[in-house]
Amino acid sequence: MPLDNYGRGLLEKSIDETIPVIPTFVERLRNNIPEDFMIQKMEDYAFGFVKGLIIGNFLGTYGSAYFPNPPPDLMNEIGEVMVRRARDIREAIFKAG
Repeated sequence: MPLDNYGRGLLEKSIDETIPVIPTFVERLRNNIPEDFMIQKMEDYAFGFVKGLIIGNFLGTYGSAYFPNPPPDLMNEIGEVMVRRARDIREAIFKAG
């Protein structure tokens, strides 16, 4: 089942609302990551974490109401949106320093 316009709008909105808080998030990560995590590139870690945060938030709100068990094609479409918006997310991470 494809992502409808409403769902796509919610996902885009979630991304747009997350981008402005990324600098604060990156600063907190930088100061609080335990050495046991052995993070080699903080930017890659932050990128993966933010992507997971956005997708988890989306699935927790929209997904739980419409797709308790999201089908693979829906997850692929969510992934496509995330790939398209990856540059915006990475830019915010790198601007944070």
